[in-house]
Amino acid sequence: MNSIAGRKPTMLWRWLIAAGVLALASAPVVPLTAMALTSPPGYPVWTQSFARAVGTSLLLGLGVAGVSLAMGLPMGLAVALYRFPGRSFLAAAQALPLLLPSFLLAIGWSNLGAADWFPRFLYPHGFVGCVFVLGLQAMPLVFFATWAAVVNLRASQIDAARLAGGERAVLRHSAGACAAVGVLAALLAGVLSLSDTGAPLIFGCRSVAVEIRTTFAALHDFDLAGRQCLVLGGLVVLLSSPLLIVGLRLLGAAILARQTRPVAPYRHALLGRIVPLALLAMLAIGIGMPTLGLCLPAINDPMPARAAAKAWSTLGATFTYTFGAGAVAILAATCLALLAWRSLRLRLVVLGVLLLLLTMPPALGALGTSYAATSAAAELDWLLRGRLTVAVVLGLRFLPVA
Repeated sequence: MNSIAGRKPTMLWRWLIAAGVLALASAPVVPLTAMALTSPPGYPVWTQSFARAVGTSLLLGLGVAGVSLAMGLPMGLAVALYRFPGRSFLAAAQALPLLLPSFLLAIGWSNLGAADWFPRFLYPHGFVGCVFVLGLQAMPLVFFATWAAVVNLRASQIDAARLAGGERAVLRHSAGACAAVGVLAALLAGVLSLSDTGAPLIFGCRSVAVEIRTTFAALHDFDLAGRQCLVLGGLVVLLSSPLLIVGLRLLGAAILARQTRPVAPYRHALLGRIVPLALLAMLAIGIGMPTLGLCLPAINDPMPARAAAKAWSTLGATFTYTFGAGAVAILAATCLALLAWRSLRLRLVVLGVLLLLLTMPPALGALGTSYAATSAAAELDWLLRGRLTVAVVLGLRFLPVA
């Protein structure tokens, strides 16, 4: 009885500390929300142009979800079920598009489109180009979610399906068992694409994120940009909340659970040749072609001295942002993991809040921090301005990943 009574205060403290860490992760959004709720509105937010941008963004999210699901689900199934040479390296390399900003990939494809030797009908542009580039970049989310779901299957299930109907039965039943997780990951990827400004800006697609960037960067209207950003954040919450409510337990089981006898990769003669070629093709299209496009200007008009000077001048800030953000994310994520590992309910709550924070527009935290820095007293400049502030905001942004 004493041990049971002692667990309740311990779990209460775990919940309170976890709530404090999650509140800290959402702190950059608070100043912008307070400003929108307390200050009188200036220009109207919901204009005809903004409404069209919302419609375009919703269609873009659906397209990205469809493309990422069509490519990520079968690739994740094949890699999880079959063994072939270079399996671990090729699978890990699929994460590379996630590490690159979409504007770099879009610029690479735009440079390829300007080349005389590149076929014009293959050049992605406009709305279709945004769906193509963002769908390729989101594919690893579905790929790894499907892989995790297959690993969560029991080996006896796969063996029974293989004995009953061969590889077709294995693929059919595995796809049916993992489809819900893949669809959930694809829809979350579509929600994430609503906040992306890189590819829509390069390809001339008028999305909500581009509208916010134009309002803030070109018109210098902080108040309007903040309110537009809050509208986008509300749209993201409206779309992602049902997904998390319906699929959180399913996604948590796929990510957090582990079978005592997981699926063992099977060596198949035909698929062992097809799958690595497909993975190489994905890397060539998703990374190789845009990288070639990025290198074309340097080949045609090399400026190594200017490029080296620019890289050297920004090296210190880049390392500060990178390692500072990584350290903040790792510390906060380790704290949450140690707090939540004993309670399934707390694990699911933490996972749901983190996924919701991940889908939030990055501009919310950036504009909120900027508003707090301009509104605060000069004595707080050491806290709200400088490289350390940027590193902390970035670390809190990528806490869900850690």
